[in-house]
Amino acid sequence: MALIARKRNKQKDLKRAEMLEYLNHLKEIHIRFVAEALGMGVTWDKNTRTVIIEDLLFRVEIPIDTNKIIVNGETYISDVKPEIVDGRTIMPVANIARALGLKDGQDIFWDNATKQVTIIRTISR
Repeated sequence: MALIARKRNKQKDLKRAEMLEYLNHLKEIHIRFVAEALGMGVTWDKNTRTVIIEDLLFRVEIPIDTNKIIVNGETYISDVKPEIVDGRTIMPVANIARALGLKDGQDIFWDNATKQVTIIRTISR
């Protein structure tokens, strides 16, 4: 499985990102890899155990041990909780994209033949 990010028509292949596939068949990846590929900054609040990803338009808070994803102050419920594996927070890549307002079939595409997720997003800087 691969995650490919395109920025200014240049492609970055994130196969090296340690992708995980769980029994529930959700494609999970380290949040930092996805956020940075989508042009966002990432911070970790150790007091609240929350990953924060943000750019000029979005502030996404992902608290560990809950199904909540907070986008610009509005709370959404994810179908799975993020987990910490080997010191890194992981969750389904599509959930991260959906938190940014991206839509399945419009901005998020799954190619079952190649087992590849493609996410298209305009980067705000």
